[in-house]
Amino acid sequence: MLELTAEERSKLKPCRRSCTMFQRLVKMSERRGECYVAINQPNARRPQIRCFITSKQVAVQAWIHQNGPVPSGKFILHTCDIGRCWRPDHTYAGTNAQNQLDRAKRNRNSWIRGNKHPYTKHSEEVVAEAKNRIASGEDLGEVAKSLGFRKPYLRAIVRGRNRRRD
Repeated sequence: MLELTAEERSKLKPCRRSCTMFQRLVKMSERRGECYVAINQPNARRPQIRCFITSKQVAVQAWIHQNGPVPSGKFILHTCDIGRCWRPDHTYAGTNAQNQLDRAKRNRNSWIRGNKHPYTKHSEEVVAEAKNRIASGEDLGEVAKSLGFRKPYLRAIVRGRNRRRD
């Protein structure tokens, strides 16, 4: 359970009598550095919490609790890079354009492909070798196994669905 200091607690808007969502959110969170991180859904990048009938991301729900409804056409954006963080002073309401600029500034661009992508597992040379071996008639399963690919991923590369050249 998240333990808040008196100063941190004073910055948070108190719950209304009928609101138990915020108390639940505090119970299912822990402090990691400066962030309040929801741990209720350990595999979710952006965990959700149920409030009455609807489910919302915890950062959005905490922002609504602290500041009121999200303005029309706005999204709740993070100043930190932790999607599970819901600390109210780490979030702000912004537009999609602001979100895209922020993503570019933090180098979180989805259009980076190949060796430049930070999570790439196979170099361009290995991909080219796999394509050449399959084009020469070698079995896709054997090539995948020998080069460390998953078979469906290698099939998608061969069909041009992944690793396309820009």
